[in-house]
Amino acid sequence: MKKRAGLGFLLSGLLPLFGVVVVLTRVLEGWSRPTGFALWGLGWLSLLYAVRSHQPAAEGLQRARGKAVGFWQRYGRTAAHALVLVAVGAILFTLMPADHVRFVNVPAERLRERITNDSGETERIAQRLQRLSEEHAALFGRQGEVITVEQRGALLGAWLEYLDHAVALDRIVDLHKYFWQINPIAHRKLNARSFLIGYSALVIQTEALARLERSIGDNRAIESLLNDPRPELGIPKGGYAQLKWRLTSPSTLLRLNAGRLHLKLLQTTRALEVKDENVLLDHARKGYERLWKILGREPELFGDNPLEYLESQAFKAWFPVQKGVAEGMGKLRVTDRANFVTPELLQGVIGELEPGDILLERRNWYATNIGLPGFWPHAALYVGTLAEMDAFFESEAERAVTAGLAPSQYLQKELPALHAAFAKADAEGHKPRVIEAIGEGVTLTSLEHSGNADYLAVLRPRLARSVRLASLVRAFGFHGRPYDFNFDFVTDQALVCSELVYKAYEPADAKPGIAFELSKAGGRWVLPPNEIAHFFDRERGAEVEASPLEFVLFFDGNEEAGRAFRRDEAEFRRTWQRPKWDHMQQ
Repeated sequence: MKKRAGLGFLLSGLLPLFGVVVVLTRVLEGWSRPTGFALWGLGWLSLLYAVRSHQPAAEGLQRARGKAVGFWQRYGRTAAHALVLVAVGAILFTLMPADHVRFVNVPAERLRERITNDSGETERIAQRLQRLSEEHAALFGRQGEVITVEQRGALLGAWLEYLDHAVALDRIVDLHKYFWQINPIAHRKLNARSFLIGYSALVIQTEALARLERSIGDNRAIESLLNDPRPELGIPKGGYAQLKWRLTSPSTLLRLNAGRLHLKLLQTTRALEVKDENVLLDHARKGYERLWKILGREPELFGDNPLEYLESQAFKAWFPVQKGVAEGMGKLRVTDRANFVTPELLQGVIGELEPGDILLERRNWYATNIGLPGFWPHAALYVGTLAEMDAFFESEAERAVTAGLAPSQYLQKELPALHAAFAKADAEGHKPRVIEAIGEGVTLTSLEHSGNADYLAVLRPRLARSVRLASLVRAFGFHGRPYDFNFDFVTDQALVCSELVYKAYEPADAKPGIAFELSKAGGRWVLPPNEIAHFFDRERGAEVEASPLEFVLFFDGNEEAGRAFRRDEAEFRRTWQRPKWDHMQQ
């Protein structure tokens, strides 16, 4: 019996923990949340079983229950009254906040001028948001889960335009929620007009947000994009998540419904008879009705938004753990032998490499190999030294990408920190020739350091040199950004190794590229490095001349021989199928 109780207590702690991990990592995609709740419920059942099986715990629970009943019988009525007073106080503070003094002792003329200006601005914003809502519905609603460069630009432009209007409405709502500070006896109509402006702005803003959320639906990729911070554009981190929570937050719902009642009271008492406010009255009435039709058709928002908000808050606490585990696994290796692809081998092939080449790498016996799909776990970009880039990209057509400047001059002018990094040799005196995303972030490293692996393959994009230079310039723009331990390819404020390659060569309207195919893992679209090798094999098997990549070299490690051998293209094409669990490769 004690063993069963102990097992129950253990499961009551582990099952909810596993449930949280499943929900936060989204490993089961659409089933993550139901599975997480199921595990959470099983944890409670395990706890109940353990308590009933453990006599001291059962007796302690019975005593606690008796104390709770006795407390309620003695203090229940007082506690209920206190809760009612707290609730009433919270409601009053929400509807009539007293944290600022905005309208006290303000002259009537200044009030009238302020109210007239804000009334006109609210009407103008309402008209623009109506137009934007229609455009956004088409733009956000037709996007797939894999978003192209052009689509990202269009979505961010629309999001920025929406945020501009949302911020303007926020200012109006935040000011006129203090309408009650305007003396309703001395300035009855000004009081009523101030309320109407703030309330109609809140309705307009909330309805536009509901339309936007309905257009986006469950598209996680767009949500990630809108939550990604863009300081250069004034877009905050988690902006969309905050607005989603606001849509169904208790304070918003309270203000919308209480405001509706107050609006009817003002109309009944004829406090709102000013013809100038007929437009706002119409926005407030009809907007409220349209908003509740949207929420009525999608009642799941009342559950999903709070749950997503809680998930996002829990993820903030979970992410350092996820990052710490990933960093720890990246350093954990169960052997201390030297890697097979030695610096001497790499120095011998530098002359065969060209700026823009794609490197695939694997190091055996690292714990990270377990968590990453496929045989190849790492990808990087060969760029060469500044002098090598200047010599390689020397034509006028190629340097048109860098405004007619040599690559070294362009980097010195546009990216001085990166230019300075090219001048710093590593501890062994090797010059930087590779840009890659590793645990420390997107950084420059030497070929002797990055390529010092057990297996190394080099592939070359079949693209014009001008396109390859444009791709490198894009990759250089990511230098210094942190490593993305959340593995999200939609955002680019942090990147993983293969994401750097993917986004460098991602095609755009004005730039050819390589259309690598993303695959789904953990509810996210990603490009595992092994899929680059798979992509090469598939494309070369179709028509060699039409293949977007060509083979350069492949060093194949051999555990038994304790060294790497240079192999041909045919052998490399089979590597993506190699089992990573093979003890000779692991």
